[in-house]
Amino acid sequence: MSVEPAAYDFRSPDRLSRQREQALQVVAETYARRVSTVLSTGLRTIVTARVAGLGQRTYGEYLDALARPSVLGALSVEGLPGGGHLQLALGDAMGFLDRLLGGAGTGEQPERPLTEIEVALAEQLVGQLAAELPFAFTVIGDLPVAQTGLETTTRFHQIARATDPVVTIDVEVTVFERAVPLSVCLTLSTLTPLLTTLDRVAEDEDAAAGERAAHTRRVVTDRLGQVEVDVRVAFREVTLTSGEVFALTAGDLVPLRHRVHDPLLVSTGGVRVARATPGSHGRRLAVQIVP
Repeated sequence: MSVEPAAYDFRSPDRLSRQREQALQVVAETYARRVSTVLSTGLRTIVTARVAGLGQRTYGEYLDALARPSVLGALSVEGLPGGGHLQLALGDAMGFLDRLLGGAGTGEQPERPLTEIEVALAEQLVGQLAAELPFAFTVIGDLPVAQTGLETTTRFHQIARATDPVVTIDVEVTVFERAVPLSVCLTLSTLTPLLTTLDRVAEDEDAAAGERAAHTRRVVTDRLGQVEVDVRVAFREVTLTSGEVFALTAGDLVPLRHRVHDPLLVSTGGVRVARATPGSHGRRLAVQIVP
């Protein structure tokens, strides 16, 4: 099977190890479930959500992929550099606002600047969605993410340079029988302390697991050394036909084809383990193990 080569962008090196990606996948799935609950309650309808994507890219690549115009909830983490966005396309956000204001929330939505009332409602809705991020991150550590504002254009809230790495979580929300994309973007510098702690914990767990495995091997080896087994010392096996066996009577001689000076075979459980020569030890018969 041939595999097509993948292009490697040196401006956007993949810094998410498999272990980090697995941990963030749990965070993303937890967040998707919380989004489903928040929107189902706020929009008074059944809303489902699933993780549509998780990965790392540059901030410039993230901005290029955004729907325009969009509603952006500005995110920050106290005491940590960088920040992030919680993003919804403007048309999707208008549908949610229409529902919150008593409308159906379906059909074509106007693409225009938000009114003061709509801004207040959008801040409240996006704030509720952002408030679920700290809970989602508790599965790997403490990350007190908070919404600090609402924008409809990224030029008023630049969280990083275009070449800086960011981690993105893409959630597909299904509401009113249509898919609505929602994305969360956090700079890698914001997540680095948490991911570094996660790496140290994993290393400690690996070391502890290695010690437990070594201890288990020592115990098993020690116990195996104390198990009693039957040891058999015998001449070489002799092959006879069934007719020769049935014809045996008392006094018959069966040649062993074992030369006098050849060692005997020592075995246990049907497995040959050594060779030995016959002799005596005091008044008892014995064998001596030989090379």
